[in-house]
Amino acid sequence: WQDAGAPFSPSTPFLAGLAFCPGSGRFVAAGAGKLIGYSVTPPSWTFPANLPGGSPLESYRSATSLGTIGSAVCGIRGNVRVNLDGSGTWSVSRQWTSGDPNLFGIASDGGQTLVAVGASGYVLVSTDSGANWASNTVTTANLNAVAYIGSTNGFIVVGDGGVIGTISPDGTTWTSESSPTVNNLHGVAFATSGSLRGVAVLVGDGGTVV
Repeated sequence: WQDAGAPFSPSTPFLAGLAFCPGSGRFVAAGAGKLIGYSVTPPSWTFPANLPGGSPLESYRSATSLGTIGSAVCGIRGNVRVNLDGSGTWSVSRQWTSGDPNLFGIASDGGQTLVAVGASGYVLVSTDSGANWASNTVTTANLNAVAYIGSTNGFIVVGDGGVIGTISPDGTTWTSESSPTVNNLHGVAFATSGSLRGVAVLVGDGGTVV
């Protein structure tokens, strides 16, 4: 490991979301202060990206790859931005709206479907790369992270109180899963290749690993 944060200073807003986008061969980082940046050769980063329109109060919490070369980020007050062409310009996909729940996690299916999850069981789904969104509330718990697990089972979601659930590939159906913990879960990853292919790992408070 080496420090790859050379462009930053102690006054730089925190970064909360990070994703690698295979099609464009770049990392995308996003965080507070309406900050999105990208890098093809860390530790060299381009910050900030071009963020036309939207609200000065935008603050991002998660990032994901999207489609062939695109990316998406989500954040507080239901805000989503997308980049579809691998450039440095990020368009507003869903506006920052006072009163909307905060979003904590976002994932794509590798195509056009995006699922974002957040406070008080809030779920957003787009099947057209963020052009349109449908919302739903599937539980009362905060949902903290989401990962794509394949065309059969769709997306796995984790949250507070040990909540584990899946969202169907088309984003329309929520299924609660039994959980071995009541600790808050904050992260999920799913192996798509290698000896662990098909295995999901969830992590959370108190060193919880599921």
